[in-house]
Amino acid sequence: MLLDYGKINYAKLLDGYNALVTGGASGIGKATALLYARHGAAVAIADIDTAGGKAAEAELKAISPGSFFIEADMGDAASIDAMAAKVIERFPSIQVLVNNAGICEEGWLLEMGIDALERMFKVNVMGTIRCTQQILPAIMADGGGNIVNISSDYALRGCPGVSMYAATKGAVLSFTRSVAYEFSRYDIRANCILPGMSIASRGDAHIEKYGEEAAALDFSYFQPIKRRGLPEDVANAALYLGSQLSRFLNGEALEVNGGGYARAHKQSSRPDESFKPF
Repeated sequence: MLLDYGKINYAKLLDGYNALVTGGASGIGKATALLYARHGAAVAIADIDTAGGKAAEAELKAISPGSFFIEADMGDAASIDAMAAKVIERFPSIQVLVNNAGICEEGWLLEMGIDALERMFKVNVMGTIRCTQQILPAIMADGGGNIVNISSDYALRGCPGVSMYAATKGAVLSFTRSVAYEFSRYDIRANCILPGMSIASRGDAHIEKYGEEAAALDFSYFQPIKRRGLPEDVANAALYLGSQLSRFLNGEALEVNGGGYARAHKQSSRPDESFKPF
C-alpha cells in the first residue's frame, strides 16, 4: 500500500501507536519511551530495574496514561515470555518494538573469561531475538509495524578491549537485516541504530574510570562533534525509524556517533583555529 505522506501528523508521529521499549528504565530506553509518548504512543517499558522502571512509568503516565512498566530480565527466556504475554494482553496489537536492553563488559580478550561473553550474549543477542519472536505476532496482527534494534558502532569498527561486546552487537546487526528481509512481506520493517561509545552507559563508565576531563578529551578524539552524545540523540533516531517518516528504510544501520566515521585520523582536541593536521 502506497503511503500518503501528506497525511503524516508531524506533531504526533506515533499517534495511536502501541510500543514496547526494553531497557526502558534509564538511558537510551527511557529517553526513547518518553519521546514516543510525547508523539502520541502508549508505551510499555520492560526492565530488570524495578525502582527505575516504576519511576519512569510515572513520568510516562503523565504524558501518555496508557503507558506502563513490567519487570523483566532480558537475559532469561522465561522472563521475556512472561513479559511479552503481559504486554500483548494490554496491547493486542503493537506498532513498534525497540530492543534496547543490553549490557557491556569491557576487558582485554586474553584476560576475560567466557562467562562474560555468555552474560552479554544472553541479554544482547538472545534477549533481542526472543523478544522479537514473542512480539512479532502482535505486530503482524495490526498489518505491519517497525522493529528498532539498538546495536553499537563497535559492530562495524574494531576497538581494543571490547571484542566480546562487539561480537554480540555485530550479531544484533546481522539479525536485524535478516528479519528485515524475512518479514518485509508483512509490511514489517527492521532497522538498527549504532550509538557511539560516548552515549549512555558506556560513556558513563568511561567517565567513571578516567574522570570528566580525560573522558571529554577522549570523546573529542573519537568524533568531529566535540561533545558527548546523549540518550536523546539516539531517541530522535528511534523516533524516525519507528515512524512513517522512514517508510522506505529497511535493514539499515543508522550510525549515531557524532560523525565518528567521518574522520580519517585521530582528531586533536584543540580549537579548530589551532589545529594543524599536517
